[in-house]
Amino acid sequence: MVIGSDGTLAEPLIRRPLQGLPEGAVDDMECMALVEHEYGKTIFVSPSLSNKIRKGFETAPQRRDRAKPSAARAGLLRVDVREDDSLHAKLIPDFREWFVAYSPKIGESAEWTPDDAGLNVEGLSWDPTSRALVFGVRTPVPHGRPMLVRVKVKDLAAPWTLENLEMLDPVFLNIDVTGDEMGVRSIEYDPAREASLVVLANSTSESEAPFLLFLWDGNDKGEVHQFEDVWFTERMRVEGVAPGTVAGREAIVFVDDRGGYQLIWNEDPRLEKKSK
Repeated sequence: MVIGSDGTLAEPLIRRPLQGLPEGAVDDMECMALVEHEYGKTIFVSPSLSNKIRKGFETAPQRRDRAKPSAARAGLLRVDVREDDSLHAKLIPDFREWFVAYSPKIGESAEWTPDDAGLNVEGLSWDPTSRALVFGVRTPVPHGRPMLVRVKVKDLAAPWTLENLEMLDPVFLNIDVTGDEMGVRSIEYDPAREASLVVLANSTSESEAPFLLFLWDGNDKGEVHQFEDVWFTERMRVEGVAPGTVAGREAIVFVDDRGGYQLIWNEDPRLEKKSK
């Protein structure tokens, strides 16, 4: 996306094909994180890791009966950005199995569909301090606290395999919001704030929790700051958030699941961290 100085789209969307992926290898790519490191630029991409609903079982009473595993939603992508801006992808196809095995809090939800509170990942960020990928989990929501699953990448120059990954302790966010259950809908590290922007909203379609913006500084206790003056219209489903610079001005860009976007400039008073 090329955004003009007034915040509007300046050019048509630029398509960036992924090289090295067999057709149909990945489905439902939900989230990605850009990492700039000593070896270059890498984009990590995760599908939702969710199950599909089996055809003809939409109203099945048992959640396990409804769930159909999807091999195309089970991998984790590493995309290296070459000097000519071409994108070259490598895939760990059995990542979901590893992710579930080393995340006890996922539990039986791995066998369910997302609307049955089954495993559903919708956010991915990079924590430069721990050098870990942070997966924002929409469901499940253990004990009503949105969950971040942290996966350390041991060596960014090493082959892209499960042996290069290490599961760290999860983080459960403390949110001072009453109402329906909330899950993570997007997360992205913001270098200017040295913290991650986190969008929370309804965990399943039955929840009516609104979209809200928080800031998490990486602490293990899950303490967050809510930007209480930032609200979204009921029609906007914020499933992407990213900090950036537009015509020399720092901003946060929000991407709508329906195809639109909005941005808010960093100097906007609604983004001030007010003490309580």
